[in-house]
Amino acid sequence: MAEIELILADEQFDGRSIGVVTLLGSKQAAHIQTLISTRIPQKDVLARQITVGHPPVFQGRERDIMMVSMVLAPGDRAAANKLDIQQRFNVALSRARDRMYLFRSVSETEFREDSLNARLIRHFRKPFAQDGNKVQLLREKCESEFEFEMFDELVKRGYRVQPQVLCGGYRIDFVVEGNEGRRLAIECDGDRFHGPGQWADDMIRQRVLERAGWTFWRCFASSFVRRREEVIADLLQALERLGIEPLGADSVDSTTWVHSKEVDPFGVDNESEAPEQEAVA
Repeated sequence: MAEIELILADEQFDGRSIGVVTLLGSKQAAHIQTLISTRIPQKDVLARQITVGHPPVFQGRERDIMMVSMVLAPGDRAAANKLDIQQRFNVALSRARDRMYLFRSVSETEFREDSLNARLIRHFRKPFAQDGNKVQLLREKCESEFEFEMFDELVKRGYRVQPQVLCGGYRIDFVVEGNEGRRLAIECDGDRFHGPGQWADDMIRQRVLERAGWTFWRCFASSFVRRREEVIADLLQALERLGIEPLGADSVDSTTWVHSKEVDPFGVDNESEAPEQEAVA
């Protein structure tokens, strides 16, 4: 509740809708709903579309900010790795448009490494890590040596890249995805296949897609070979102008996107540590 109240009081979150999802059971959701009805004005509940419930409540719904509660306490049995539970987790973790909070009273070490709960905690600890196998499968979609090299240049810098993206009957060589829906279309024009005739067709296609909201960056293979560092620098500047930051690689520091804190709502730690603190003082 305190976190919701902080969000409502923070100007940077003005107008953001809020959802609270409890991964297991319904008793905690009912308790949170009671707290909201007693501590938050009804006008704010309506204006922020504050909704509380278990995952099925949010099927087909999204919120700008989602708060996810694991519900489990130390010693509780972990969520079963069954299809219906996986679907509940998937719904709960795919409803946030902007940011997501995880509330837990358990540590990752209390679960098997391959369990849903351990994987959930790892995701929040390092949310943008890419799976190596998935990256390799994406790389295999590249259609020329030029595209392979461009893909590698972007991935090693931590950018999230999708090759051969279909859009409106056309195909884009690469799309670099950023936060909050930002994206840049990249065209790698091989000189052999992009003569004057093809260039005119490419420009018509680009203008059609630009009217649909796409932003393009283009490069010829010959320019990339002769002035590689200069070309890469220009691409990185284009990404920076669009606010597209590297979100994807394991080597990227994601601490700017992840914040963790511990709270002791019942003052248990304070009571046990009081004599020691007095001795230090």
